[in-house]
Amino acid sequence: MRMLISYIYCNQGGVTSVVKQRMPVLLRNGWTVDMSFIYDQGGTNELLSAGVNKINICGNDLAENVKSLLKTNKYEFHINFDTPALLHAVSKTRTIKQVFEIHTPILNTIRSYSSSVLEKYDSIFVPSIWSKETTLSLLPSIDPQLIRVVPNIVDRSIFSREGDCFDIPPSMLWVGKLADYKNWEEAMQVGSAFLYQHPEWSFIAVTGGVYNEECITRMLSVFIGHNQIDRFRWIHNISQKDMAKLYRGIAKNGGFLLSTSKAESFCLIIHEAMRCGVPVISSPTGPIPEIIQDGVSGLLYELGNTAECLEKCNLYLNPEFRDNVISNWEQALAPYDQAALEDLYLQEINRVMAQ
Repeated sequence: MRMLISYIYCNQGGVTSVVKQRMPVLLRNGWTVDMSFIYDQGGTNELLSAGVNKINICGNDLAENVKSLLKTNKYEFHINFDTPALLHAVSKTRTIKQVFEIHTPILNTIRSYSSSVLEKYDSIFVPSIWSKETTLSLLPSIDPQLIRVVPNIVDRSIFSREGDCFDIPPSMLWVGKLADYKNWEEAMQVGSAFLYQHPEWSFIAVTGGVYNEECITRMLSVFIGHNQIDRFRWIHNISQKDMAKLYRGIAKNGGFLLSTSKAESFCLIIHEAMRCGVPVISSPTGPIPEIIQDGVSGLLYELGNTAECLEKCNLYLNPEFRDNVISNWEQALAPYDQAALEDLYLQEINRVMAQ
């Protein structure tokens, strides 16, 4: 059985990370997976290592490429990840099952999707209850039964507390794209203020995708301006295995993850960090409160309130509080068991195939 997956960016994180962590269950169940992208942003080798069969980088010809590939009748299944350029390029057929996946948390993007076009797909997958409820509120004419909640899978063979780790000092970690909705500038402000209070700590920013020099200059200037650049580390396009080593190094030395996003549909990095033993402080956006209960399984702060965020960051310096948070993760992470989510994903694929 052959599956084609289409998306905009071939990078290290985001949707491509979702695909990589689905590959084991797809491969075990006889699927051959090809992928088509508009842009190559450095993710090709990791996808191939994860078991993807072939990758097509198509530029602005993505729609024509996908239509041509689907006409070859080599594929039984096609997944369009949040790619508007393909919305009108596909049509419902008897021979090829079509799924549209909504992973974007950007409300204006979801609002721009045409309900009538989405209903041409055999199913719509979303990664969280929040995503389904939000999509239905923005596109109320869509049949709720068409939208299925299929949470992202975290591969425990990569993201776990066991394994090698990087030797790093106590550190605050931020991970994300340098995009406005990731609210990275707020993270830099909090990080710099935290370093001012704790001279023995470092701040690590891990980014993916593309970036521009203006963003990097602004990011660096925060720490240069406070004479903290020697305690700031910027890592771009890190592999999954090295990301897990970084998480474990953060956990080993009492560090934590800061998430400042204005919008999330699942927030895979929070799930990966927690699986590796890293406590989290986050904005309460999207589905994040589904996994983080403030003061119980993590910490939440009000977006924009950097003083509150900084105050709560200091709570993780208390070993007893930190241990209590970690002890509550079993219940918080229970709905996201890898084997259960792999079964659910396969069930949804098979359900669509049987329609």
